[in-house]
Amino acid sequence: LINYSAGDSMKKFYILLTILSLCFVPGLYSQWSPDPNTNLLISDLNGEQVLPKISLTSDGGCYIAWFDTRTENYNIYLQRLDAAGNKMFASDGMLISDHTSNSYILGDWDMMTDNEGNAILTFSDIRAGGDLKVYAYLISPDGNFLWGADGISLSTANDAQISPQITQTTDGFYIIAWITFSTPSKIAVQKLDVAGNKLYGNDPIYIESGTNEQYTYPIPIAGADGSYIIGFEGTTGSFPGLTVHLYTQKFSSAGVPQWGSSPITVCDAGGFPFYELTNIISDGNYGVVFVWYDDRDNNSLLSTFVQRVDSSGTLLFSANGVEASSLSSNHHLNCDVVIDPSTYEIYAFWIEQDNNQSMAGISGQKFSVAGTKLWGNNGMTFKSMDSNTDLHMSALFEGGNEYVYYLEYVGGQVNNLAKAFSIDGDGNFNWTGNIVTFSSVVSPKSRLVSDIYINGASVLAWSDGRLDNGGIYAQDINQFGQLGDPVTTVDDHEQNSISFILEQNFPNPFNPSTKITYQLPQSGNVTLKIFNAIGEEIQTLINNEFEEAGIHSKEFIANSFIPSGVYFYQLSTGNFIQTKKMILLK
Repeated sequence: LINYSAGDSMKKFYILLTILSLCFVPGLYSQWSPDPNTNLLISDLNGEQVLPKISLTSDGGCYIAWFDTRTENYNIYLQRLDAAGNKMFASDGMLISDHTSNSYILGDWDMMTDNEGNAILTFSDIRAGGDLKVYAYLISPDGNFLWGADGISLSTANDAQISPQITQTTDGFYIIAWITFSTPSKIAVQKLDVAGNKLYGNDPIYIESGTNEQYTYPIPIAGADGSYIIGFEGTTGSFPGLTVHLYTQKFSSAGVPQWGSSPITVCDAGGFPFYELTNIISDGNYGVVFVWYDDRDNNSLLSTFVQRVDSSGTLLFSANGVEASSLSSNHHLNCDVVIDPSTYEIYAFWIEQDNNQSMAGISGQKFSVAGTKLWGNNGMTFKSMDSNTDLHMSALFEGGNEYVYYLEYVGGQVNNLAKAFSIDGDGNFNWTGNIVTFSSVVSPKSRLVSDIYINGASVLAWSDGRLDNGGIYAQDINQFGQLGDPVTTVDDHEQNSISFILEQNFPNPFNPSTKITYQLPQSGNVTLKIFNAIGEEIQTLINNEFEEAGIHSKEFIANSFIPSGVYFYQLSTGNFIQTKKMILLK
C-alpha cells in the first residue's frame, strides 16, 4: 500500500472518487447462451474478477479484459471470443500483467481494438516502486505480446498517475491520456506508433491550468488528419466545497493546441456532484458531444445537460449546455448520450429518480442539430419509475436505432438484474416485450460494459457475484433482442446467419477523410470504388482483392483536386453489389 502525507489530500480524494465511480455497486456455458439465467462464463475463480472492458474484433468476436485477484494481486487478464462465443485464449483468460497493483487506487483503465485487430490495453501499477505509473500493452489476435512481455512504460514523473484512456487517430497512431497528480494535477498525453515508439519523446506532453485548478479525467477522441480532441474536468477548492468545470481542447498530430492557448469552456455553471465523471463521445464529424448532470440552480435535484462542440471548436448548443428534461420534481442523473452520424441528431438517456431516491426509471430526449428538444420538454419515458432502482446505464447507436443497457436493483440495493432495450429514431421500441432481461440471475453486478456490431447485435460483459466476490460474465443480444446468436437475421426460411452489410460512411458529410465499413458473410474477392455524381469513377479503394469473412473498414481521403459535392461508393463481391451516397464538404 502507498502512504500519503497530509499534503496529498487532493490526490487521495481523486483516487477515492475514481474507485467510487467504478465500483457502484449458476451454471456454465461454453458459447453464447440463449438462457438469461446462465450467461457465458468468462472467468469466476477464487478472489475477485472485476472492472471488465470489452471491444469488438473484425471477425464478429470481441476482446474482454479484466482485473483479477486469483493470486491476491490485482492482475490483468484478457480473453478473445469468436463470433459464436468460443474462447480463443486459455479457459480463464490469458495473463497480461502480474505486476504489483494497489486494490484501492487502481483508477480507471482502458482497452480498444486497433485497426489491425490487436488489443491495446493501458493501466497503472507500482512495478517501479512508489507511486502508480502508466503502462501500455499491444496484444495480437493470436495472443502475441507485440510490445514485449512488460509492455511500454509511459510515465516519467514521480507523481501518482492513473486513469489512462486511449484513442486511435485517423492515421493509425495511438493517443493515451491520463491524470498526473502533481501540484496541481494535470493531464499527460503520449503518442505511440504501432511499433510502440513514443513520438512525443520519453516525456509526455502536459495539459495544465497554469493556476491552482486541477485538471483531471481526460477522454481523447480522434479528430481529422491525425488530430485529436481531449475533453476533461477542471476542479478548484477542496472537498466537499469543490467547483467543477468542463473543458475541451483540440491538438494537432504534433500535440500543438488548435483552439487557442486556453481550452474551451464547455460548462462552468456549477453544481457538479463530487462523484460525477462526464461522458464524452465523437460527434461523427470530428467534433465531440458532452453529457453530464449538475444542480446549477441549487435545488438539491440533479439534471442532465448536453453540449456539442464541432471540429472548429464552436459550441453548437447554448452556453453551459441544453437541459434534457424540464421536469423539476425528479433527479435526471447517471446519463449517457449517442449521436446519429447521418443526421447529427443526439439522443440522451438518464435515470429518472424521485427526490427521495426510492423510485427510479429510465427516460430519454432527442435533440435536433440546433439543440432543440424533439421529445417534449420532459423527454420520453422508456421504463416507468418503480421501487427497483436503476444504475450504471449506458447507450450505443447503430443503424438508425438506439440501444440502452442497465443494471436494475431488485429487493434492495445489493442484488440486481441486467436489462436492455432498443428504440428507433422516433422512440418506438424495437424488441418484443420492449425490455429484454439478458441476465436474470439475481446477484451483485457491477461495471456493465457493452459494444455493438454494424448489424445491431450487442455484446456485453460485467462483474457478477453470483458465486463469490465477483466473476466476469458475458452475453450477446442480436438485433431483434434475442440471446444466443449475435448475428441472426430475420427471415422465415433458413439462411446464412451473417449478411452482407454496407454501412453508411462515417463521418458524413466529411472533409477530407471518411471511413467505409462493410461486413462479409464469407471470404471472397472484394472491389470498392468511388464515383462522382455523374457516374464517373474517381478512385478504386479495393481492386478485386481477397478478404476473409467478417467486418472490414477502408478509409477514403479526398485529395485537393476532388471538389465538394455528392459522391457514391460501391461495394461488389460475388453476386452482391450495393451503392451508397456520401457528401464531401470542403
